[in-house]
Amino acid sequence: MRNYIRISYVTFNDLYSGIYISQVINVLNLYKKNNIDIRLISFVPLKYFFSEKVKIKKEFHNVIIIPMFLNLKRWKIYRFFLGLYLKKNQIVICRGIFAANIAMLIKNSHHKIIYDGRGAVNAEQVEYGVYNNTGLENEIFNIEKKAVLNSDLRIAVSNKLIKYWKQEFNYNSQNHVVIPSSSNNNIVDINKIKRNELNISENTILIVFSGSFSKWHSFPKMIVDFKMFLNNDSNIKILFLSKPNPYINEIKNMFSKRVLVRWVKFEEVIDYLRIADYGYVVRENTVTNQVASPVKVAEYLSCGLKILISNDLGDYTEIVEQNNLGFILNNSFNYKLSKVDLKESESIINFYEKNLAIWSNEISNRYLNLIK
Repeated sequence: MRNYIRISYVTFNDLYSGIYISQVINVLNLYKKNNIDIRLISFVPLKYFFSEKVKIKKEFHNVIIIPMFLNLKRWKIYRFFLGLYLKKNQIVICRGIFAANIAMLIKNSHHKIIYDGRGAVNAEQVEYGVYNNTGLENEIFNIEKKAVLNSDLRIAVSNKLIKYWKQEFNYNSQNHVVIPSSSNNNIVDINKIKRNELNISENTILIVFSGSFSKWHSFPKMIVDFKMFLNNDSNIKILFLSKPNPYINEIKNMFSKRVLVRWVKFEEVIDYLRIADYGYVVRENTVTNQVASPVKVAEYLSCGLKILISNDLGDYTEIVEQNNLGFILNNSFNYKLSKVDLKESESIINFYEKNLAIWSNEISNRYLNLIK
């Protein structure tokens, strides 16, 4: 006989993407696989309502999609809609500060609210202007503070994020669990076809960057590093799995045959990652990055790539250094890379499968223990 527990997972203003699949859909499927009755309640902007409904329902059937017909500044009104679906004795996992605060506005003694903290939200606003032109620029600090302090339990993507909460909001509870961004990838072989397609020889050292043009990806720093690699070693090529932008165009014009640019569907990304040697995830030293847990690290490791990482990037810098998973690009690094052999790649994949795969005991038990 199956034992069900009623849980609602709430997202607000999040659109379907690779990140959404990794951090939402995969988590929902983990609970479902363990016979836990969980429902997704997703608030999406009105103009994306129909397309998002199709995409999300294709991946997870037990879902309620609610259109956001007012702008983000009017976020409080959506408590009336969420209240229609929350019943007694519910655990409500809230992704982000708005979902958590909306749930709190209708909270009663029968609800347990879990805040899923993906980063330092106020720092993202101060450093990168994430909420500019929303009318909420000066309210983000207090909205985040309430999400952190008033939840019953918290998920943090890094220990550095817990430290941030303590410093910024005087958080002093122990009711939290750290769950780094994980991946659902399960690699069984290396796809050689893509190497031939891209004209990459077996001896070529391939560095890949997979990501968007978001400011925290630190493209100015990235291009400086990539120019250094390309100038110092003619055997290195760079692969951008990203839309073209002025920074990529600049280095592409300088090294036309050694810089490759592809923008592919999420499900195709892994085929390109599997042919690389190194995954690049170097970022500028901001609070946003200091507490982060980039899902790309787990994805790179799942494909057996060594990581090129910056100092103080969440918990991952220390993880990479302590487990010989790559290199920290700092002033003392000599920028000399060697080919990653099969034995090294298999060791990296083994580490990922034990520690960062969502289906590993290490990660899955943390999610399952949340509801106990």
